[in-house]
Amino acid sequence: MAEKNETAKKRPVGRKKPYFYSQDYFRYPRLRKRWRKPKGLQSKLRISKSGSGVLPRVGWRSPRAVRGKVRVGSEYYNAVMVANVAGLGRVKAPDVAILSSSLGTKRVLELAEHAEKTGVTIIYKKKIVNARLFVEERKKIKEKRKSEREKKVKQEKAEAQKAKTVNEQKEAPKQETTPASVPSPDQSSADTSKGE
Repeated sequence: MAEKNETAKKRPVGRKKPYFYSQDYFRYPRLRKRWRKPKGLQSKLRISKSGSGVLPRVGWRSPRAVRGKVRVGSEYYNAVMVANVAGLGRVKAPDVAILSSSLGTKRVLELAEHAEKTGVTIIYKKKIVNARLFVEERKKIKEKRKSEREKKVKQEKAEAQKAKTVNEQKEAPKQETTPASVPSPDQSSADTSKGE
């Protein structure tokens, strides 16, 4: 049993495992970076000619103790894909959780908070960090918009008040001068009778 744990801690021995791409993947974008077995009679990759690429072989396989596990630091763990809170409940103590790629910001933050409470380890935390940064940025933007709106409302109120006072000042002299300068018809008739 001790040997198995020791093997799990070690990295697979030998050359680094290469990426297996289909032949001419760099030439034709439709082939994409995936593996398809070469079947052409003159295919250099099929006959394993040097410099033409690498074929998948049994020798590239990982040791059984490490196979299908995720490496965190120098340790290997079983990874459980998590998409909701119920999925977090399925993660047992030595295992680790990986968040599904289809999760949105709200759900990511909810799962991260729940994982902290229950003590579940989530690896590849970049999604959580990005979600938190996104929320902080949104808060800043909202606060900025709110302050701008308040500033605009204050400015509009001040302008309305200023316009109101200007209108009052314009109307006030008119009201004072109107009765004194323009005589009423009764006053004009009284003045003419005195003059006679």
